[in-house]
Amino acid sequence: MHDYNNEPCFSLHTLEIRLRCNSQDYYLAYERLRWHCKKNKIFMYDDSSDYVEDVPIGALKEEIICRLLEDRGIIIKLVRCKLNDSPIYYGAWMIINPRRFLGDSTYVGIFDVSRADELLNRLDMALISVGIAHLPISNFTLHRIDLCRNVFLSSQKMVENYIDLLKRCFIPNGFMWNEVGGVEYAIRLKDGIKISNNSLSIVAYNKKAQMVKQGDYYSIVDIEEATGLLRFEIQLFTGRLNYICRGDKSIKRLCKFLHICQTESRKHFEAYIPKVFLMGDYYYFDDAKNIILRSDYYEPTKEKMLTLLVSVSTHRNLMVALDDVLQKYKPSNPYNFVRSLIKCFDELYLNPVTIPRRWNLAGEIFMPGAFKKVMGIDTVFVSTVD
Repeated sequence: MHDYNNEPCFSLHTLEIRLRCNSQDYYLAYERLRWHCKKNKIFMYDDSSDYVEDVPIGALKEEIICRLLEDRGIIIKLVRCKLNDSPIYYGAWMIINPRRFLGDSTYVGIFDVSRADELLNRLDMALISVGIAHLPISNFTLHRIDLCRNVFLSSQKMVENYIDLLKRCFIPNGFMWNEVGGVEYAIRLKDGIKISNNSLSIVAYNKKAQMVKQGDYYSIVDIEEATGLLRFEIQLFTGRLNYICRGDKSIKRLCKFLHICQTESRKHFEAYIPKVFLMGDYYYFDDAKNIILRSDYYEPTKEKMLTLLVSVSTHRNLMVALDDVLQKYKPSNPYNFVRSLIKCFDELYLNPVTIPRRWNLAGEIFMPGAFKKVMGIDTVFVSTVD
């Protein structure tokens, strides 16, 4: 079995890069890819449906899919579109799984960013091998990158427990709940959670459940290696990438971003995990209640915290519970009220979401929160009840 303890904690597993090119380079790439596909008996097809990602509805469009390098973790797309009187857009797009491209056949691990230069060199060689050396990898810019963090738990049951609790999360302003499913993850709704806005998505899911669902694609050994794995991802889209690179647009080029990827991955997990899953640990209801009662907060604050605690336990949903609390107290500024209330829980490292009484945690009296698990923090900040 692969030793994942020596892998980087924060990295990526998938990225999408794009290059806008002229018509001459586009058609040259098309002809050369078609020749290589024919030679290797691989079908190259037009997937121009009613919708092509990021192409305005109503535009004339064409999306050619080339799977010549798919077995090495790369899908190439040639995209051409025109809207009204605007110039025709010609582009080469690639979706890359870096780890798989470098020959690591394990499906559980994440990319080792220390191999960034090796990745870039081998990508250029791959493009040369299929006749499109005139589209050098150094010219491609990032369109999307999936940052990744693996959290290994004691059992598959514990993964299911965490998913259950994470689903009762806080949804910040501007974000919305999305179903985790379809082609991208191919997992059941109960096995994951996805919270998104226009520039990024925060995802947590049961990796083994995903692999079991796609059983024909993975071996039994692959699936067993995912036992106890809770996968966290933060998917960065164009808007967020533009923000990261606002001081130096050249950073958006793949060849530069890969060298800051681990730092950016850690920064984003550190910033966004507590926004959605909060800072605190999960306790049984009675223990959480006692922690609040023993705190140094004033009585009115304790009352509000206990009201939220009871409501979350009743509804099994933090957002519904917050609506209940707002209805009860009718604050003049609901946003500041909620922010202040959540801050009180965070300061105690206590999550308002509590562990169901029916769960048997084999003697454990609390579950470390998502923030601790993702950031690798083992410290217990709050003393438990006597």
